[in-house]
Amino acid sequence: MECVRKVAPSAAAQVKRTVRVNKNLALSDLPITKVLIAVNVVVFVLGQAGAQWAQPGRLALASSLISPLGEYYRLVSAGFLHYGFLHIAFNMYALWGLGNALEARLGSKRYLLLYFVALLGGSAGALALEPRALVGGASGAVFGLFGALAVALRSRGVSVMKSPLGPTLLINFFLTFAIPGISKGGHVGGFLFGAAAGYITLRPNKRGDTEWQDVGALIALGLVAIGFALFFAQRSSL
Repeated sequence: MECVRKVAPSAAAQVKRTVRVNKNLALSDLPITKVLIAVNVVVFVLGQAGAQWAQPGRLALASSLISPLGEYYRLVSAGFLHYGFLHIAFNMYALWGLGNALEARLGSKRYLLLYFVALLGGSAGALALEPRALVGGASGAVFGLFGALAVALRSRGVSVMKSPLGPTLLINFFLTFAIPGISKGGHVGGFLFGAAAGYITLRPNKRGDTEWQDVGALIALGLVAIGFALFFAQRSSL
């Protein structure tokens, strides 16, 4: 998720080349990545057209809206809200590149769960560090995909810093902390939870786990992210 009316550019033009994809799945057959991009674009277009349900006041994340109001859906809805064309363009460009690498490797089911774990981790991070900001954006989920891809590279013995991903990560984290108005907690939280989800599904020397074991572990990690988010929302309201 996570930009507060501004965006840190996040795109890796070649990251999809750094992970060996499943040869039985063409890069054009990435249903979840395409659906996620489509939903983000539709919400953005309708919001720009004036649809009330697609406005920041209805979708954005802030601790006061979670506790005491109990609008828990914002932990997810904020990840589909963007504040301007550049905001959504950078995020969707990065999502396409990262999705090409990860959905082909993980399969749609685990990839979708990993995405939402990262999104929820971004919400938790935003509520931890910027609880009173009105936060929106897919950046937390995108940073989570960066984290998962870093784990995937390490699982193949590839140095992250010697891959196209390394400089991209450094630039994006530098911009996260250098530019005012960007949700630092959202980016860091998304990255950490995405890396944890990547470790579950792509860890080095992973053997024996079935897809459903991975699914169960990812769901549990998502619940942990929700728990952290609610804890930070409650703490900020005290």
